[in-house]
Amino acid sequence: MHSFCMLGTMGMKGRGGQRMAEEPFRALVDGMKEGVIVMDRDRTIHYMNPAAEVLTGWRVGERAPYCAYCTARSVLPGEERCLLAQNQSLPYFESEMAVYRGKHRSFQMSLAPMSDPGEEGRLVLLIRTVLPKEEDHKWRLSQLLLRETIAAQEAERRRIARELHDNVSQKLFSAYLATHGIRMRLTDPELAEYCRNVAETLQEVMEDVKAVSRSLHPATLDLLGIVPTVRAFCRQWSSHTLRCDFDTNIPDDRRYAPDLELNVYRIIQEATVNAVKHADCTKLDVKLMEDDHRLLVQVTDNGKGLRLPAKEGLGIRHMRERAQVLGGVFCLTSELGRGTTVQCTVPLRGDGW
Repeated sequence: MHSFCMLGTMGMKGRGGQRMAEEPFRALVDGMKEGVIVMDRDRTIHYMNPAAEVLTGWRVGERAPYCAYCTARSVLPGEERCLLAQNQSLPYFESEMAVYRGKHRSFQMSLAPMSDPGEEGRLVLLIRTVLPKEEDHKWRLSQLLLRETIAAQEAERRRIARELHDNVSQKLFSAYLATHGIRMRLTDPELAEYCRNVAETLQEVMEDVKAVSRSLHPATLDLLGIVPTVRAFCRQWSSHTLRCDFDTNIPDDRRYAPDLELNVYRIIQEATVNAVKHADCTKLDVKLMEDDHRLLVQVTDNGKGLRLPAKEGLGIRHMRERAQVLGGVFCLTSELGRGTTVQCTVPLRGDGW
């Protein structure tokens, strides 16, 4: 299995369906912004999530270095040098660590032993960078800019969709009625047939305009909510050559915050369009589930799959950005010849987002 959030092999076999190698948990860990590292007591690394690899430059099989504090502190013979391993009551610890061959970076760290049977002696190290105030300010500004950019794009989509529905569609319908009326008055069979063809073309154009307007901004999303809208979307994509199934545990009348509904719909829309255009698939499974204060979005196809890591196209980037705006975790997994799965997990607040 290849993925943008590759969990890899951690030397752990499944047991009781609750092991760390499970796909849902794997997707969650691989999509985390914090670095997750599994290592032995001698600090030999057995697993790193992508964030840990990017943050540290370490590799599986290497030994994780001690932080600057633990390297310098005095210890008795046989005493544990790692402060977090020695004192597990510490919630976290902040210090510098060696990264990328000689460079150092400040991290917040926490450490916990693995409690699963058969995994005794292994430790899970969580790390996150400590941003200077200036960098933190820049990051917050970038998130605000991303939100405002997406909001501006959606406002423009709404405007164009409304213009197509209220103006262009009405003018096309008027032209269709006029053409049909002229045809009824023609005595020349050849001209009448020509007008009939023009009228049919106008009908096709009206359907195309309606489809474009709906893709820009589905009216059902504002009126009925995310579940009926996604169900209708899947029904529209189903055809003789493509089966698009929708599965949900959410009632039709369940409503969420407008921004959440819109961004979730866009992720499903983008994932579906990408699969139909590029995956050569015959079946799509779309899931929208609410569980334990989270919203799970998943689109799976049975297409040709991808060899990952691969260059991230605009579609994947846009889905990742929308998940980021929602404070969620985005994950794409794929296997050559066995299809692709796009998954996004969004935390829910008490106000429906």
